[in-house]
Amino acid sequence: MNPQRWQRLADIFLGAIELEGSERATFVRSAVPDDDEMRREVEALLASHQHAGHFMEAAGLARRFGDYELIEEIARGGMGVVFRARQLALGRIVALKTIVGGALASSEQVARFRSEAEAVAHLEHPNIVPIYEVNVHEGQHYFSMRLIDGGSLEQRMSDFTLPEDADVADRRGRGIARERQSRIARLIATVARAVHYAHQRGILHRDLKPANILIGANGEPQVTDFGIAKLLAAEGQATQSIAVLGTPSYMAPEQAAGDGRRLTTAADVFSLGAVLYHLLTKRRPFQGATPVET
Repeated sequence: MNPQRWQRLADIFLGAIELEGSERATFVRSAVPDDDEMRREVEALLASHQHAGHFMEAAGLARRFGDYELIEEIARGGMGVVFRARQLALGRIVALKTIVGGALASSEQVARFRSEAEAVAHLEHPNIVPIYEVNVHEGQHYFSMRLIDGGSLEQRMSDFTLPEDADVADRRGRGIARERQSRIARLIATVARAVHYAHQRGILHRDLKPANILIGANGEPQVTDFGIAKLLAAEGQATQSIAVLGTPSYMAPEQAAGDGRRLTTAADVFSLGAVLYHLLTKRRPFQGATPVET
């Protein structure tokens, strides 16, 4: 599948998962009225995404997944579902992310995904969530990683942005604003150092956003979701990857154009800037009615 067609597929999929029931089906039909193959591919992605979300319902309170016992779903995104899980062999609690949509990937793309994720697993930085294992179980690709219980920056945005009732015209309000701005600066600086560490080792994140910045028990940010990252070639260009995806509101223009070969570390810098903008203004820099419009 060429990058332009995959980008169109990704846009339709991301738009569809925000809708429910008949609205979703209507959206898909209207988006690809004259391309039955594309419609079937989108429907297959949606079915895989829904199936991943029903692991728990299918088996009661917990489900065995290879060497893991899935305890509960803790997060869901366009390309994956994250579970709190128990790794049985080591007796430890981890986060386990299943990658949906794998049925559309060729054997070469799957092999590339595995090699990229395994490379990320060698990153050792105090502000990067470590990956423990990359594997496949009954055709479902997944990776396990350290569980961070403090929630994501997206969930805790109000802890960092300026309170609605803060009056910056008085001394107390200005003090609150300065404290929050300093907290934002420290957080973004810490995340930037972690991302720079990955860049120095040839890894481009490609999907930096508040949902992929977790907050540890000590309040320190932890960058996660390197599992869909790209390897950078020696000349600084990104290699082709399993998909040309990202989150529209935080995506660099060259990434939105759909050509993965043009991506450099500047794409991650742009995304960091978009997160900083969101923290300072309490709104995303770009936000349309749907992911496709954005």
